[in-house]
Amino acid sequence: MATSLPKSYRKATLVPIGHPAWDLHLHAPFQVADSLTFEKIEGWFYEELFSVWREQLSQRERDNLSSVRFALVHQFDSTGHIGREEADSSDFAFKAFLCLRLVKPTKNQFCTDPNSVQG
Repeated sequence: MATSLPKSYRKATLVPIGHPAWDLHLHAPFQVADSLTFEKIEGWFYEELFSVWREQLSQRERDNLSSVRFALVHQFDSTGHIGREEADSSDFAFKAFLCLRLVKPTKNQFCTDPNSVQG
């Protein structure tokens, strides 16, 4: 009997970059590394998308999530729901965020937790 390999899913870790005053016209993702880009994600998330979490997230938090305009995006493959690949992606995104922050200090804090995003 042949065994099949687990199905692989294409996933992404997003690190919101909150500077709504920027007038940045980014027409395509900016490649930072092999699987890491700086992208305009405005419109990817809208308030109704987060209504499922209305009991866990305040209206302000849902508004903040839907107002994010730019993010670091790390794309990766994973065979599970949450596991090692997700942890590795979050770690990689954190290290990239720190390196970029060394180059250009900002007031942003690292965040992949949707509960603490501020636009």
